[in-house]
Amino acid sequence: MRTAPDIVARLSARVFLGKDLARDPIWLKISVQYTIALMFAVRELRMCPHALRPYVHWFLPACFYLRRLGSKARKLMSAEVAKRKVIRQENLRNGIKNPKVSDTLGWMMDLAKDDPNFGYADTQLGLTFAAIHTTSDLLTKCIYNFLTYPKYIEPVRKEMIDVLSRRLEEDRPRLEGTAISGMARVAEEDVKLSDGTVIPKDASVKMFLDKHYDGSVYPNPEHFDGYRFLNLRNQPGQENNWQFVTTSAEHAGFGHGMQACPGRFFASNEVKIALVFLLLRYDFKLADENKPPKSMDLGMELVADPITKVMYRRREEELDLFSSS
Repeated sequence: MRTAPDIVARLSARVFLGKDLARDPIWLKISVQYTIALMFAVRELRMCPHALRPYVHWFLPACFYLRRLGSKARKLMSAEVAKRKVIRQENLRNGIKNPKVSDTLGWMMDLAKDDPNFGYADTQLGLTFAAIHTTSDLLTKCIYNFLTYPKYIEPVRKEMIDVLSRRLEEDRPRLEGTAISGMARVAEEDVKLSDGTVIPKDASVKMFLDKHYDGSVYPNPEHFDGYRFLNLRNQPGQENNWQFVTTSAEHAGFGHGMQACPGRFFASNEVKIALVFLLLRYDFKLADENKPPKSMDLGMELVADPITKVMYRRREEELDLFSSS
């Protein structure tokens, strides 16, 4: 479902770079292609010994393509930064106070303080990659959920402005997150666990997300339940727990602890905005209703079914989604 990366790319660019670049087809194409190419480049490099990677990347196709995209991004970003600097200088000359910065590029300009070596494009590409590759996967799986369990569509539409738009969003990452493990770490010293197991210094460790299928936490854990987390929050004393962005040992899709994903709030809002727009403006159905989408296992990754075809048609939305009021 290629549309998902395009939607997330535009939503992310609106926050990262402002209205103009969020509508720039060149930047949107770069951001999506960079995200895809980076994943291929990582896989290509992982097939090479560590000692050879500083040399072989010059010859690998995906790495070569990444450098081309990076060069295009730097030209585009340099022009945007130069344009903004001219506007700022004009305002100062005319005694006009520059408006408060409202996107990440503006924050970077404040931080760089005219440093000519500041990597605007590289930083933006890093943010874009982090925003697109997992969020578009989640958005795709949410749409697949609605197609597989259409009984949830009308209730969600009716309460789209309220918390119901979060319900399907929450149980899908539990069943099919982006990976079967998470929280990759390297031990900085020997660590002895409570059962006597010793994790040696410099060992790579990950947490297996088997708690997501623990029947003592999630009754009937293999079953998708769009109301599961709403019901958990309705338990006495649990009103503020079990939110989509809440991390715990029982739900660690975003990690847990001090190094939990800091972008989970942004990703959550992005997916909600996209779902509101898509569900209120369009009807969806599977092109082949006898073949429900199934996530693909790629090593430890769980990727949304890339070949399922989805049909959609325009519908009259109940809310004016473009009103400024």
